[in-house]
Amino acid sequence: MCSVYYPECTHNGPTHRVCYSDCLAVTDACKASFEQLLDGPWPVNCSMFTDEQEEDGSCFGPAGDLFDTNICGTRPAYTPDQYRVLGGTNARPGEFPWIGSLRIDGLTFEGRWCGSTLINSQWVLSAAQCLDYYVDRVVFGNAHLMDDSDNEVAVEVADIFVHPEFHSYSLLNDIALIRLAEPVKFSDYVRPACLSESSDELNDYRRCLVAGWATILEGSPLTESLKKVVVTLLDQDWCNSEVSYNGSLTEEMICAGFEPGGIDTCQGVSGGPLTCEGDDGRWHLVGPTSFGGGCAKNTLARRLHPNLKVPLIYYSCGFRR
Repeated sequence: MCSVYYPECTHNGPTHRVCYSDCLAVTDACKASFEQLLDGPWPVNCSMFTDEQEEDGSCFGPAGDLFDTNICGTRPAYTPDQYRVLGGTNARPGEFPWIGSLRIDGLTFEGRWCGSTLINSQWVLSAAQCLDYYVDRVVFGNAHLMDDSDNEVAVEVADIFVHPEFHSYSLLNDIALIRLAEPVKFSDYVRPACLSESSDELNDYRRCLVAGWATILEGSPLTESLKKVVVTLLDQDWCNSEVSYNGSLTEEMICAGFEPGGIDTCQGVSGGPLTCEGDDGRWHLVGPTSFGGGCAKNTLARRLHPNLKVPLIYYSCGFRR
């Protein structure tokens, strides 16, 4: 679908912010099938876009708030502190209001806990590898898996859409969307992340975070508390060199961590958000985390490069259920 409208694209996503005329073309191509497939209204309002271009050839856009939520990427309930624990930092309540844990009925805590990211009131982005089995619900607003919280919101899953070219062995195209059975009511503890609009993440973002219910040591049980780690986006050539992933990275992947390989959140962060703080002070989703080389290795994410313009379009027009 993307390649039809953006033949110059090398990252399975358009290289500039979507223009009004492009939005109309995609709407014409996909609206009917989307509404028939999902029995719901087309979610994209093309009137928020324009064909007026900036100097770099990109069109003016809504600065990452593709779904016009007005609150994406903000954290009103979060108060920064320096509380640290062994193996990482515990996330505080409200620090990641967009993260959701994927739950399967009957699966105990010892099971595999994947993360996800809320991108609007009814859609969640995750890694395809997390959806080998049907997920029953997504839980938001609670940083601790086993504790009750007045801020917790659990929503049943209606549909799952996996990238049609996802490869479980290589984890190529490790990305998927989940449609919730009903819209999430936003609060200070539950709200979406913005979508990255950057075509040059390495230079545009200085501070990034990965979050998930990760292991502390390789081979140890998953933690009940949401962990976070500060990461730096790494040069793709370095990360693909012999000292790191040795040529196995593709253009759709983005590498985050530290060049010495000293910090990673180990297993348990798959599907969760790699978010970076933008110049506007909001947190932008660069991509869902995919995999790392083990504990203390650099983490990879499936980039939304330069942004996942109209993510529902890609799924409704070409992704499999």
